[in-house]
Amino acid sequence: MTSLIMTPSEQTQIDTQLEDRLLGWVKSRSSEAEQLALDATRLLSCTSDRLESISRQGFFKRIWSRLTGASTANERVNINDLIRVQKNSLRYLNMLQEQEMLMAHSMLSLKNNLLALNIQDKETRNIVDLLAEETQKSFEKLENRVDQLEISSNLQGWLLTLEEREYDEKYPTEFMRLFRIINDFYTIKDDNWNYNDLMFMRKAIRSVKIDSRKIITLNFFIDNLIDEIQDNRVGIDLYNFLISELGPQSIENYSLLVVDNISSPVFISMHRLKTQYTDRLDDINELKEELKISTAEALKRLLRRSISQLNVNLNYEFPLADAAIEILGCIRLANRLFLVPDKTNALPKTNASSAEKIVIQPDKSAMINSKIDPHNLTIGTWSVQNKSYYDYFPKNSYTWNTLDVINVFCPDIPRVFDVKYINNLILAFYHTQYDKFYVSLSGDGYIWNHYRLIDDNNKHITYSDIVDRIIFVFNDKLIIYLKSYNNFYYYSFDNYKFFPNIPSSSTEVITTSDGSNFFINKLYPFDDFNIIIATNIKQSIFISNDLIFWQVIHAPFDVIDLTFDGKKIICNGSDEKYYSLDLY
Repeated sequence: MTSLIMTPSEQTQIDTQLEDRLLGWVKSRSSEAEQLALDATRLLSCTSDRLESISRQGFFKRIWSRLTGASTANERVNINDLIRVQKNSLRYLNMLQEQEMLMAHSMLSLKNNLLALNIQDKETRNIVDLLAEETQKSFEKLENRVDQLEISSNLQGWLLTLEEREYDEKYPTEFMRLFRIINDFYTIKDDNWNYNDLMFMRKAIRSVKIDSRKIITLNFFIDNLIDEIQDNRVGIDLYNFLISELGPQSIENYSLLVVDNISSPVFISMHRLKTQYTDRLDDINELKEELKISTAEALKRLLRRSISQLNVNLNYEFPLADAAIEILGCIRLANRLFLVPDKTNALPKTNASSAEKIVIQPDKSAMINSKIDPHNLTIGTWSVQNKSYYDYFPKNSYTWNTLDVINVFCPDIPRVFDVKYINNLILAFYHTQYDKFYVSLSGDGYIWNHYRLIDDNNKHITYSDIVDRIIFVFNDKLIIYLKSYNNFYYYSFDNYKFFPNIPSSSTEVITTSDGSNFFINKLYPFDDFNIIIATNIKQSIFISNDLIFWQVIHAPFDVIDLTFDGKKIICNGSDEKYYSLDLY
């Protein structure tokens, strides 16, 4: 592994890029940011000899996409790419640390996972150890902060009754009792834990006769989990219940989702054991017979082999209480990553490693104080600009307000004919062999929520109905413009139907300010300014905020592309010139 030492200028350059690309995202998407921190930690120990295998794994695709803005689906990653992303990962973790964006439980998890990495390069090991040390210091500083002192009265009441709950009899083995305490704690308070809350949980662990200060290793954790499952007083059913009790109940294969989406060796060990026990019994029995060992020993060997592929040191020592806090944080993270979509007319939350909410983050410096109102719009005159294309249309300048078609792998979805991407949410449109039309939402291209599409007359929309279409998102709503009907249809996730923006029975029609015919070729939604801009093939630009009334602006050129900064429209003209138009 090549050292991750950076020159001051290189570090400054990476920091600037990360802050520009990720700072706003981290503030608005805390769960995904926490997931990315675990992914970034895991990536630091990856080596070139395992590059081909890791480049296909979910954690690598997430970190590659977020830190580089590219998809690995169409790229062959080499060792230089790996080093570049590892340096970005290291600075991302530093950014979270320096900007105080880590929650208390995340600090402990990050510290332990950094120290557990199996890193051979001494210089890199020193860099990672220093980051772990700084993280531990940040956690210890919380002890003296006033906002970290308050303890939930419900937690206090729970602790007072712990001895009366007789958990030592109901859960006679140590880790099953530990899981019960973690689940109880989470049920009482499932978020915003401060320093004293976490200290309180340590006390609760000691109250049920578990030494919270005991030093354990991943090897010890794995061996004891399996020994307890083999204990007649426990069994696999109780184990499965305790580790899945607080997961989203409507999500199938919860443990598989955990393994693919949460880069915590402790949490993965728990859930890999469940999937191994249910899905690999043949392998376990074969290994048992071949080596003449017990079922428990065969399970241990398989699980150790699986966890060692995370490139962690199975003999790294850490306090049992830290493991409990890491499990607590991972339960919280899983519940936020695997959310079941809300039934609203707005885009739902996806159950994949994705949005808690679709939050559009424009360039704040371009924001204006009021929304554009097309009914009362003062329009300036067109002026020619002499700057280069990239001054107006840099690579990522308007990914926050447009749907960019991307090539993404959509497993188990037949006949995908259109894929859209907005702010880390993937929308795949497909039809079945019976020509029925569906939309699926995902956060990572692997876990999907599927929705059937019918119109307001309960007719199932077919592919032929929407062959000439523009699909986009505006005001957090999924909308399709059907050119053949010259109307907009929004999708209701409440009753799975498309409704026309202007009902066929309504006297209201799409109108333009100059009475011209409304026919569009491209659409550009700008949610933060509450407007949508459209172009057609007749040198016209249309501006609206309700998809009904459209202000027409005539241009002395055909529009190839455009963007909007809240004050002026910038157009790439067919004459290879760039034009701007002020709006007031």
